[in-house]
Amino acid sequence: KTCCSVWKNCTLTMDFASIGNKIFDPIVVSVALVVFTTIYSIYPPTIIEYPWPTPPETSNNDDDKEKVVAIAGSFNPPHKGHFALFEYLASRYGKVIIIVGKNISKKYEVQPEDRAAVIQEYIEKSKSMKNVRVQVVSGLVWRFAKREGVSILFRGIRTWTKDGSNEMFLNILNIYGPILLGPLVRPIPTIFIEGVPAYNDISSTKVRKATLDSNNKEPILELVPQEVSDSIMGLYGKKTS
Repeated sequence: KTCCSVWKNCTLTMDFASIGNKIFDPIVVSVALVVFTTIYSIYPPTIIEYPWPTPPETSNNDDDKEKVVAIAGSFNPPHKGHFALFEYLASRYGKVIIIVGKNISKKYEVQPEDRAAVIQEYIEKSKSMKNVRVQVVSGLVWRFAKREGVSILFRGIRTWTKDGSNEMFLNILNIYGPILLGPLVRPIPTIFIEGVPAYNDISSTKVRKATLDSNNKEPILELVPQEVSDSIMGLYGKKTS
């Protein structure tokens, strides 16, 4: 191997194994943890607990009506808990973008575009979601959000106690991504919003299981809005039966 100063015009040969060892060196890991902790202390999680504040009770309601906000997820499929969050955000903010994430290297049984179509169907049937649109996004969500002028990214959770450990990592990515890859782009704040307690036991996995019996629609009506129950049965029933 030849090592030389970066200020000289010469060749530098690197041993990738040694690079890996350095990356996982205890000192490097310790420094990384300190940096993560520092960043996280600067950007602590903001959580909206249930019951949600109603728009008239929020002191900055006029400002809220000027904001573009987004909520991202896989919504595979969307259920009552998701739609309750969508309805609330639509009532509070001027424009809401529902982002259905797509990994182009992943194979899906039900495509993100089909899931987005289910959400769009609900939007069209709703009288209170005229300021909402749904978008399938591949790649970094924060990049898309920046282009769209989004001022807040929302993440739905049951409670921080139950979901905080998983969401913490995503929150750090949303902070680091714009800073490192922007580069030096101001991160979009992420707000975590607790779901309606009555719906906290509902999950997309439970909905998918409920579609196994395509001859019995009753179980699924407890999990998803009636407006989109047929579409969800049609998409997931034929995929999982």
